[in-house]
Amino acid sequence: MPGVTVETVNLPGGGTRDVLIYHDDNGPAQLLGGADVQVAGRNALEDLTQADESGGALAFSQAVVGVEVENTGASDVVFTINSTAFTITAGTVRTIYQATAFTTITVTTTGTYRATGLVS
Repeated sequence: MPGVTVETVNLPGGGTRDVLIYHDDNGPAQLLGGADVQVAGRNALEDLTQADESGGALAFSQAVVGVEVENTGASDVVFTINSTAFTITAGTVRTIYQATAFTTITVTTTGTYRATGLVS
């Protein structure tokens, strides 16, 4: 289904940047902003939901380099990955990539969501 998502990507010199990505049924995703950012295709590892939380954390079965979060609830959800907090606004989808692979996400608010681990 075509649409635009906000994705957090790592910059080559360090730091992160939120960029807009246009997804089309007829071809690869297109970067809508940020010439200094490269977005590569990723494979999905597994889907986790709030039902998979244990002690305020989600744990993937192996290390991932990113996560796509669909917040299906009515309130924002905050995820902490590699010591950085990310807010996923209610009713949106956000993809977050990290330079350092991770297996655990700390969930600091409650809500209804789906988190898909992405591997290279």
